[in-house]
Amino acid sequence: MGQLGRHKSTKIIVIDEGPLPIWKLVIASFLYALMFFLFAWACWFFYQNTFYIDIAVYLVLLLSTIFPFAFFYSLHLTYYFDIDKKQFKEEFKIVFYTFGKWKPMPELEYVSIFYNRKVFEVNLWYKRNKHFKLYNFYLKKDAIETGRKIAIELNVSLLDSTEKGNSKWIL
Repeated sequence: MGQLGRHKSTKIIVIDEGPLPIWKLVIASFLYALMFFLFAWACWFFYQNTFYIDIAVYLVLLLSTIFPFAFFYSLHLTYYFDIDKKQFKEEFKIVFYTFGKWKPMPELEYVSIFYNRKVFEVNLWYKRNKHFKLYNFYLKKDAIETGRKIAIELNVSLLDSTEKGNSKWIL
């Protein structure tokens, strides 16, 4: 489960997906190690002579195929909402690198709970049809509890859309 709280300054609301599960870290570590090995092997083939350049090219293509998977398994996302300054930041962390910058905050409309393929999604909606995917839960009560906390913190409404064709406003 993720974390919801206020930043040190108490003006910034932080919505964090929580630490990466161990199984994701293991897979990401394995894929990054494999990429390092393939890169070293491609360099060795490249410097042997021109006969092996085609093997080196294939290894680099394999590297470019593995990278998106390693990236996906090591990605950590945190949202920051500065209510006073009316700005937000999507912060992405990959291993030790963090990037993301502050942007003007759109008019936040509501938080919704949606049932999608065996998980309950908690989404924050803005500009009528755009949203931030904040959390996924396996239990409806956890999704509603977290959605309620987020809606209260951001001072928006909460919509329960877990039953198809029977949406209802909770807050």
